[in-house]
Amino acid sequence: MAAFLLLGFREQEAARRNFRRQRVFRDRLNPLDHYDDSEMLKNYRFSREGVLRIIDIVKDDLQKPTNRSHALDPSIQVLCALGYYAKGELMSDRAEIHHVSIPTVSQTVKAVTQALIRKKDERPANDITSVVWRRCVLYYACGRRRTKYIRFPTTPLEVRQSQEDFFGVAGFPKITGIIDCTHVTLRGCHLLEAEHHYVNRKKQHSINVQLVCTSDYKISNVVARWPGGAHDSRILCNSRLARGFTSGILQGVLLGDLGYPQLPWLMTPYLDTQGIPARESYSRAHKKTRVRIEQLNGQLKNKFQCLHGLSYQTPERCSEIIVACCILFNLSKIFNEPADVEDHIEVDRVEAQGYDGDVHLEGVAARDDIVNNLFV
Repeated sequence: MAAFLLLGFREQEAARRNFRRQRVFRDRLNPLDHYDDSEMLKNYRFSREGVLRIIDIVKDDLQKPTNRSHALDPSIQVLCALGYYAKGELMSDRAEIHHVSIPTVSQTVKAVTQALIRKKDERPANDITSVVWRRCVLYYACGRRRTKYIRFPTTPLEVRQSQEDFFGVAGFPKITGIIDCTHVTLRGCHLLEAEHHYVNRKKQHSINVQLVCTSDYKISNVVARWPGGAHDSRILCNSRLARGFTSGILQGVLLGDLGYPQLPWLMTPYLDTQGIPARESYSRAHKKTRVRIEQLNGQLKNKFQCLHGLSYQTPERCSEIIVACCILFNLSKIFNEPADVEDHIEVDRVEAQGYDGDVHLEGVAARDDIVNNLFV
């Protein structure tokens, strides 16, 4: 009797497992059909036209080969990701808004992020830099895959134009970029045994992101792979940017704060001007010009609220999201998108630790030369 009951129970259990519930697909909300420009800007940080242009850029990478399982349209994928970047919400909030599941939101944000990064690394059809520098060790850094939306000036024409634009700000010569680092907080991320490397000076877990900007608030270089415990100068010295300037491939100079060493191609402020008029003029021009990278950091984090704190991601995926937001930031400038109301609000930042390494005499001499010849 007991054996008979056990057999009946097993049959019922097997039947229950084999029973497949019918999947229910909810109607997905497409904000393009419901929101006007002001609502699009508020919720997605781009106008309706801007969103459509972004969709056009990445749609080929997002289009599914079939409509199996009601695959998301590229437009909904882009809007889902833009909403996450803009608001910094949990995946569950974004899932509720667009009537999709949480795993779908996670996969969609990953797909759109990687599609944007691939576009960043596209090389224009007329790019000949790789041919010119084929024999150079920095072949990859300077042109093998010239960035399309985040580009540092490399050609003589680009360098000259950049220097003229920066000179018009405060009369500081030879500048091709302003450099600084900003921290993106990590919350509940999977850091494992490397956890202690991500603790910054505020005792928070973060990624230390190196940014270089142009005079018109565009990002010309981004490095987002270093943990929060890394010093700003270490990130720069181990970057392709530093190798490019050291080898002479990249021309001009960068402007940086006291967290960086004074180098022939990197101008930092004087710790003490000693009341010398030329040094004071240099410091005023330096400060007035360098403030643009501080303003850019504020604009970037206020446009994409997710950069105030990325939650429950791997560090690698957080780095990809940061780069994707930088690409979108430049696209907003290229598209002449309306400025956010909070563009120039300063964000809470981790103060840079002063540089305490070796003194580079060639760098000091280069700065003195600029001061004595151009700020007297």
